Amino acid sequence: MLTYKVVEIKQKSFMKGFMTASDLQNAINMWANVGWTLDRMSAGETQGFLGGKDVFLLIFKKEVAVPENLFLMIDNQSVLATEDVLVTLKINRKVSANTLACFKGMDGWQPLHIVAPGLLEVLMN
Repeated sequence: MLTYKVVEIKQKSFMKGFMTASDLQNAINMWANVGWTLDRMSAGETQGFLGGKDVFLLIFKKEVAVPENLFLMIDNQSVLATEDVLVTLKINRKVSANTLACFKGMDGWQPLHIVAPGLLEVLMN
């Protein structure tokens, strides 16, 4: 399952001055250290109440395999967690850390954050 994360960095601020190349590299490294890959970068300006601000967007991506034979308890029904089902659940915000989950053959249901923590991170992003 492929997911994206957008990180906004102010290119300049009243308090900190201008962003340096080192600041940018540190931001990229911080997300890379937790499994995200830089997909692309973009610069622009936003409109705000007190005027616009220059921003730099870092777009990261992360691929997480959908575990086989994973079931989720959604609206009191057992649902096989396919990629299509997970995308729909994510869009509709039907999944949380406490959503009950189990693998085929498990003795009981446990919270998703215990059963598949890597998948949860992608679903909650």
